[in-house]
Amino acid sequence: MSSLVNRQIDRDTPQSSLESGIEAFKKNHFEEALKYLSHATSDAKHKARAYRVLGNCLRTIGRVDEAILAYRNGLRHSYQSTTHQRLLNALNYTLLSQEVIAREHRTWGLKAEQLAKERLVSTPSQSFPREENIPIRVGFVSADLKSHPVASFLLPIFKNYNKNHFHYTCYANDSVSDGVTKRCKGLVDGWKIIKGTTTAQAREQIQKDGIDILIDLSGHTSGNRLDIFALRAAPIQATYLGYPNTTGLSRVDYRLVDPVTDPPSIPKTWHTEKLYRLPGCFLCYEPPSDNLPVFPPPYVRKGHITFGSFNKSAKISAQCLELWVKILQRVPDSSMLLKSITFESASEVNRFRNHCHKLGLEDIQRIDCRRPLQYRKEHLDLYNEMDIALDTFPYNGTTTTFQALFMSTPVLTLRGSSHVARVSSSILHAMGLDELIANDPEQYVDIALALANNKPKIDTYKKTLREKLLNSPLVDGPRFVTHLEEAFAEMFKASNASVAQEMR
Repeated sequence: MSSLVNRQIDRDTPQSSLESGIEAFKKNHFEEALKYLSHATSDAKHKARAYRVLGNCLRTIGRVDEAILAYRNGLRHSYQSTTHQRLLNALNYTLLSQEVIAREHRTWGLKAEQLAKERLVSTPSQSFPREENIPIRVGFVSADLKSHPVASFLLPIFKNYNKNHFHYTCYANDSVSDGVTKRCKGLVDGWKIIKGTTTAQAREQIQKDGIDILIDLSGHTSGNRLDIFALRAAPIQATYLGYPNTTGLSRVDYRLVDPVTDPPSIPKTWHTEKLYRLPGCFLCYEPPSDNLPVFPPPYVRKGHITFGSFNKSAKISAQCLELWVKILQRVPDSSMLLKSITFESASEVNRFRNHCHKLGLEDIQRIDCRRPLQYRKEHLDLYNEMDIALDTFPYNGTTTTFQALFMSTPVLTLRGSSHVARVSSSILHAMGLDELIANDPEQYVDIALALANNKPKIDTYKKTLREKLLNSPLVDGPRFVTHLEEAFAEMFKASNASVAQEMR
């Protein structure tokens, strides 16, 4: 196949190579896609796009440093906001300082707001304070109102909000509709599809709907509409849930976090928004409805400890992998179970295993690389093959952390300095599982070793973690929504007071 692709590239124009590369990437033929896309970057006319798609492909298979280089090459050739956003997203996977990453976000934000100013100067105005005894109108903007991890945290909000005091409208930047979409639609007051609308059209619709608080649920991930927020579409704008960092926009007023992910001690230069810290964890999870059994820990039938992680391979930083190999070396006969789209490619499996070998792992067959599974039930059941889940860093798991806990699999995490590196710490702390939170790499290894050598403790976790999760505040929708509504009410009151002050 490789020689065939090489011969085809020799005959292709760079433009046709770009099209072939995109098609191969869509099919998860990563090795083929990389060759076509690399060839496509030689074409000046399509260079910027070729570098962006090349970066996307590299990031998908976990080659983050190479992806960052591709994005920067594309930006040097021609500045495109979407390429810059892909770069911002990729930076979250690195160990660069949060100060540097925040600075890059602010650079994007300044450019986005300048562009918005050129398009439309005026901003929504309120000539008088809004009455406080009528429902506060909240809008949610997302491309992920479907079978997507974001929906697992939105549904408890939509199911439990007070319709006497709040009016919810979703602005879906996707025309796809599935079972989860239908559930969301049935729970909220309004539903508008903004896919394909211009920035001005979307902003006009939001203003026409009289939205008081507009919530971005995507940040710099695919399908975001931060262009709307850069135009100040609503009097109060906030970002939440879908992205683990600042938007970089001065016109986004708030970011919803919690005291563990973003303690008061963090520098204000790390974010352009005002941080609103929700009490407890900033997340509320809807557990799977599947009646999935939890089996005894796999060490019982396998005779050895199985560590594992189902996070995307882009989250497995070089430093993270070094610690994983060190743990495997110090726990004889143990294995590591991984699952990622990266492992659709045999060449990437070999590349990953060879990297582990270079780090000192003699038997690379101890690394069990699995492809994604079609159904969620199969994915969750795979946790029954894992004794201990090892969280990634600096980019923690979120949905994977909850899923592991739901399947009664303990998750060991390393608490970092920024939001992206503290999400699992927040989840575990809310469950009273601080013993699974390490404060430095050495402690991360020590906790893993201690747990691997404490079979009764693993047995206890397997018998109790699901129940512990289901009885925790992390799945208490009514409680969580009470705090969220308090946040919305405070934002609304502060905005009203500001408008009233301006009128005096």
